[in-house]
Amino acid sequence: MFCSKCGSQIPDDSVFCPNCGAPAGGPGSGANQNSGKKGTGCWIAAIITGVVFLLIIPIILAAIALPAYSKYTARAKFTEVTTAAGPLKQQVELCYFDLGTLDGCSDSRSGNAWNLERAVKETRSKYVFGAEVKDGVIVMYSQNIHVNGELVFTEILVPHLANDVSNDSAISWKIAPESTCKQADLC
Repeated sequence: MFCSKCGSQIPDDSVFCPNCGAPAGGPGSGANQNSGKKGTGCWIAAIITGVVFLLIIPIILAAIALPAYSKYTARAKFTEVTTAAGPLKQQVELCYFDLGTLDGCSDSRSGNAWNLERAVKETRSKYVFGAEVKDGVIVMYSQNIHVNGELVFTEILVPHLANDVSNDSAISWKIAPESTCKQADLC
């Protein structure tokens, strides 16, 4: 084999010309041209891929987790609305026992052992805007709970007279389908 730069004869297994130091394949031939840099492009690509992966994965996870977390916190806040309805249910039941009917069990009335007007006023809190009671039906209004751009949700509690009075309550409560909390999956 001969050096393409200086023309000297060099052994076949030589990498460089012993006379001039040029690569054995000669300059520009491509043989052993990048012998010191072999694999550098792969490492750079691997590093760039790793960095992109480390930046994108948290964004993808956040895009998945944030809506679920948001719904979870909204449900937790709405439990305050549901809990605030408890004393109102009790007052409606006392009204029913006093009057013998749900007609007249409204938030503007009070009786011997019940006071719906006061109970409604006491429901207001950070997440409870207020409540209304009419003929035993309780409508709870939320506030400061954000779901899908909505801020206020209702929970409509409808009393049903129990056929069997062997339990502690003569009234069972159902959430009406038109409650907006049902549509937002909060109650």
